[in-house]
Amino acid sequence: MKSDYYSYLDQKSFKRALLLLIPGLGNVIIGICDLAQWILKSKDFLLKALQKNSLVLKFASERLKNDKDFILTAVNKNPYVLQFVSKTLKNDPEVVLAATLQDPRSLRFASKKLKDDKDFILAAVQQNGLVLEHASEKLKSDTEVVLAALKQDLWALKDASQEFKNNKQAMLAAVQCNPWALKFASPQLQNDKDVVLTAVEKSGEVFQYASEELKNDKDFIFNASQKSYSMLKHSSEALRKDKEFVLALVRQNSWAIHDITKELKEDKDVMLAAVRQNGYLLLYTGTKLEDDKELGIAAVSQNGLALQCASIKLRNDKEVVLAAVSQNGLALQYASIELQNDKEVVLAAISQNGLALQYASIELKNDKEVVLAAVSQNGLALKFASEELQEDKEVVVAAVKQNGLVFNHVSPYLRNDMEVGITAMLQNKEALKGEEGRKIA
Repeated sequence: MKSDYYSYLDQKSFKRALLLLIPGLGNVIIGICDLAQWILKSKDFLLKALQKNSLVLKFASERLKNDKDFILTAVNKNPYVLQFVSKTLKNDPEVVLAATLQDPRSLRFASKKLKDDKDFILAAVQQNGLVLEHASEKLKSDTEVVLAALKQDLWALKDASQEFKNNKQAMLAAVQCNPWALKFASPQLQNDKDVVLTAVEKSGEVFQYASEELKNDKDFIFNASQKSYSMLKHSSEALRKDKEFVLALVRQNSWAIHDITKELKEDKDVMLAAVRQNGYLLLYTGTKLEDDKELGIAAVSQNGLALQCASIKLRNDKEVVLAAVSQNGLALQYASIELQNDKEVVLAAISQNGLALQYASIELKNDKEVVLAAVSQNGLALKFASEELQEDKEVVVAAVKQNGLVFNHVSPYLRNDMEVGITAMLQNKEALKGEEGRKIA
């Protein structure tokens, strides 16, 4: 146990030590304050700090908060710095514009005067339409300002005033500029035929934002569908199931078939109306009709290449394939292997387009009657004949007679044949000037 004497000495030593430490602690505190002041005055240090937290500027000197060059650099690193700058700079167009270009939401820290300055807001929304959100209410109703914002960003329109969204002339101008503006129109104008028609003429997809009343208006939809087939997609369910209405639409614009119901894609009358205008629409035929011969013939008669959209069964149907190749010989490529080896089918194809020979079977490419018919229609078909027939003088003469320039691709052996050369030159005087000695592959 310590004696009273030692306890007395300990207390005395502590008091002496404390008295000795106080000056040192004071110097440390002064040093910390000096360091803090240096930090808050150091531009480079502050700029690095401001990148992470705009709040740092709140504790900077008033001189720095009013230093335009420094603040311009700062807002480019962190636009939210704008909330802590001097009142003078919150009213400076250059500073505020620099901030809003980084983030349009920073406009809320600008002065009220600047938010109501039409020239400034116009310049700002032309750079970033979303700036409109923090413009004054007066400018949110200004047609020139709102349209400028809309041109830059469609979503700017959500911040336009209700007055603007309910102004027919303003919204007509808006949907003319961007049809998707219909999304932000007032319910009253989403039911206005002039406004909606102006929008859907540019994009039928925006019809989804029209009123339910217009989505059920047969006359309106029928007239608008002349320019946009996708109207039906967003029409009422009742109209989409109405066969007579859909049939009328398809006859007017066959592409409306994209959006008809599954049930109507199984309706032969509707599908016939579509494929008679565009054979490729055979692709949209319902399962029950995919092997329908009448439908297939109607489609390929309109466009032979629509054979590629036909079922396997129809591609192997001679009557369907004959109808296809008679319309476009190249449709032979979509016929079944069996029919590509059918002489009647192949002759029908090459009589329409000699180049269809390339899709004939190997056997028929070596059939002299077939090859002669092909090269007589198009001399270039010679390259699709068998090697044996490419060396046949009668075949080659028939080819150069149809197209003298084929001489450039005739085998070296027949290029030296006088009859071949004269026949080619009579058809085209440039025939003998081409590349020599290249055999057709």
